[in-house]
Amino acid sequence: MCIEFRNIDLLRLKKVILKDVNTVFSKGLNLIYGSSGSGKTSLLKLINLLISPSKGSIFYKDKDIQSFDIARWRSICTLTNQTTVFAEGSVMENILLPFEFKVHKLKTADNNLLESLLYRFNLTKDILDKNIKKLSGGEAQRIALIRSILLKPEIFLFDEPTSALDYNTQENVFSYLKELSKKHICVVASHSKDAKKYADFIFTIEEGKLRNV
Repeated sequence: MCIEFRNIDLLRLKKVILKDVNTVFSKGLNLIYGSSGSGKTSLLKLINLLISPSKGSIFYKDKDIQSFDIARWRSICTLTNQTTVFAEGSVMENILLPFEFKVHKLKTADNNLLESLLYRFNLTKDILDKNIKKLSGGEAQRIALIRSILLKPEIFLFDEPTSALDYNTQENVFSYLKELSKKHICVVASHSKDAKKYADFIFTIEEGKLRNV
């Protein structure tokens, strides 16, 4: 089980974002480093079919991901952005909202897992009744992570998942993602130097080139 990039180029407004990327993201925690604007987020968007490559193809289980129905693909592969736009309502309503979508109709939220994640990410159960708009940046970031995890996709994509968190909470999150990656492909874009100790595979992006280090 892997995601394979074959001869991927990505250009935007004649600027080279990614150039001749040939790599494999395997089961485990795949950590991507790079400066702001280096292409980390673009790479995640390519996997999630939010954008298309200028050249080349991306394969999952030897099937070009462009051949998947987009809604179906995003039930298999979820992207958690650095900042998430939530709907009006409570935290719990926002957590449950994706389960109402047709593509997730066969999924149900695991309440035991929810409680476990709240505890693991240093949140209390009473946050579920809180208005989502009243959350701090760090709280919102953790709720977005929890919602994605509850959807139980095959592939997890995380864009700067701990950018708004304190050190101890950041460690808890990466520790959990490490456990999660034992059975899933997890691709994480992060600036955190502490993330390296949890990574199974480390990549860097520089001048459009992706390198395994």
